Amino acid sequence: LHPWSGDSQALARVAIPNAAQLGAWKALAAELGKGRGVLSDRLAEHQGNHDLLSARLEALRASVDVTDDDAADVIRRARDDAWARHRHDLTGETADDFAATLARDDSVGAGRLANARELVEIRSTNRNLVETAATIAHARDQLARNGSDREAVLLEIRTVARELLGPCQETSPEQLIELIEDRIAARIDALAAWEEIELSRKKAERAVDEEGRIRLELSRALASVGVGSDVGDSLETVMAVAELFLERQFKVDAERTEALKTVGTRQEDLAARRRAVEVAERREDEWQAGIAEALKGTWLERGISVPGMGGVLDQLAELSKSLQDREAMQLRIEKMVA
Repeated sequence: LHPWSGDSQALARVAIPNAAQLGAWKALAAELGKGRGVLSDRLAEHQGNHDLLSARLEALRASVDVTDDDAADVIRRARDDAWARHRHDLTGETADDFAATLARDDSVGAGRLANARELVEIRSTNRNLVETAATIAHARDQLARNGSDREAVLLEIRTVARELLGPCQETSPEQLIELIEDRIAARIDALAAWEEIELSRKKAERAVDEEGRIRLELSRALASVGVGSDVGDSLETVMAVAELFLERQFKVDAERTEALKTVGTRQEDLAARRRAVEVAERREDEWQAGIAEALKGTWLERGISVPGMGGVLDQLAELSKSLQDREAMQLRIEKMVA
């Protein structure tokens, strides 16, 4: 359950942000990230312009020997101050100072007049440089506010998902939201795994109970056929004894089945022989009835038995042969006479 601790009930009680809250954080983080990117690009652009203007101003100042407005203002104020002191003191020293500052101011004025076009360009570049610096400062302020907003979002996310996140080092809302989603998925998987463990534990308990019931039933069944088993025997031992008994019983049953099959075969043979005897007896009765019918009206009708009938038949067969021999002899005689 890392980074969490405790059991499944404790994990189930961990508060998690809902989908709507995550969606709002994602939208806000995306908006802040997009704004930060735009501001960073603008700041880089303005900084580049500032560098170009600074380089251009330096190049202009190096190309012409002209006093800029600030330096000219300083020289003009020095001239005015010297004039004010001279009017107040009216000494030779103040007059010399005023003359020197006046000459310097005139020289600067003449130089600025001679390079008026370059001076205008310097003024324009300097003004653009000041405006660009102000724009850069404004962009930096906006970036700072963007950073403050991001920190506020981070603080809100950490506060709401404190139990879910635990100690973490992520410093951006996007990374923190991604971590929250991963932790939510891990929490779901952990709870599902815990349910599987509980289900497996219950199945194991039922299996143990079922094993005891089966062992008891097997022991009773073996006892009913005179095979004993110890109370402390395991299910495997009882099953081995039962299998040995069943193997022997299968052999006995097979022998009994074979014996029953042999008896059945013998009974079928006996029945077939009985049917043959019945057919023979029936045919004998029919034959005797036929003989009796044939002998009606003769001297043999009442005075001959079945064995005697056999002798009569033999004599008749001999008589038939003698008659055939007689006919053959008569035929020869007739042929000889002819």
